[in-house]
Amino acid sequence: MVRLALASSLVVAAGCFVDQGSGTGPGGEATSATSSASNTSSGSSTADTTASTTDDPQTAGPGVTSDATTDTSTSGVATDATTTDTTDAASTTDATDSTDATSDATSDATSDATSTTGAPEEELLWHVDEPACAAPLWCYSKSPSNGVPARIWAQECYTSSFDGPVAIAELRYVVAALLGDVGLNDPKIEVYTRTDAGPGDLIDGRSLATGELTVGTHTIALDPPIVVDGPSFCVGLRVGPPNLNANASVGLATAGLATPTESYVKMSAASLACVIDPFADIAVLKPTPTAHWCIGARVISAD
Repeated sequence: MVRLALASSLVVAAGCFVDQGSGTGPGGEATSATSSASNTSSGSSTADTTASTTDDPQTAGPGVTSDATTDTSTSGVATDATTTDTTDAASTTDATDSTDATSDATSDATSDATSTTGAPEEELLWHVDEPACAAPLWCYSKSPSNGVPARIWAQECYTSSFDGPVAIAELRYVVAALLGDVGLNDPKIEVYTRTDAGPGDLIDGRSLATGELTVGTHTIALDPPIVVDGPSFCVGLRVGPPNLNANASVGLATAGLATPTESYVKMSAASLACVIDPFADIAVLKPTPTAHWCIGARVISAD
């Protein structure tokens, strides 16, 4: 059970604030997959959160290729041993032309199928209506618009429509608000395995530049892509200063209504009201706002 306490000198409500002096245990929320996490992402004061998840991909299906088949029928022409019939010659010519046409059609169909299936299959995984991305989910004092220093792990879990492993080629996210010196935030992209309880093991982490934390929408190409051994994973950001006394924080945007086993949060802060450890399912924790993270990914089939 996650317990959210309040400092006596300052009423602090986290983006996960539930009740003054008490809290609800983390649960699971998702449209994609389920995960369980006990995470140690960063080398300073960090907070983990418990989470649970459910698989339900929201994806666009890959293109479908159909093979063309051409049937060829030929009719035999009988000729007399002592005579040559011009009708027979014409029939033979027609049969030859028909065979050539069949060969050309088959060749074209094969070429088309090759070019169609030659490109890698990909899909965009995204749980929200991007224009609705606005309200930040972070540690705040009195009002969600008044952020206070905290380190936040934001994870959105997905299950691709592909059967085998996938490569995460691109990350898309929205920043709603910033506090203090952005250079102190030491941001990272992080990808975890997806379990029934939320984010599981850390698969990979990539550092972000300071300019990739400005307010607005960001699309980051991952080169090389992060390969996941299966269609399910959790992806997101770790933002906020490792030194919790530093006056800095990042409010990642949210939208919609969180679905169990899809959206998870973990938080480390000087105020106990904002400590969430391990990953907690936002749909169960019911912070303000109780919404999906505006975090998505473009994946390519790696099968």
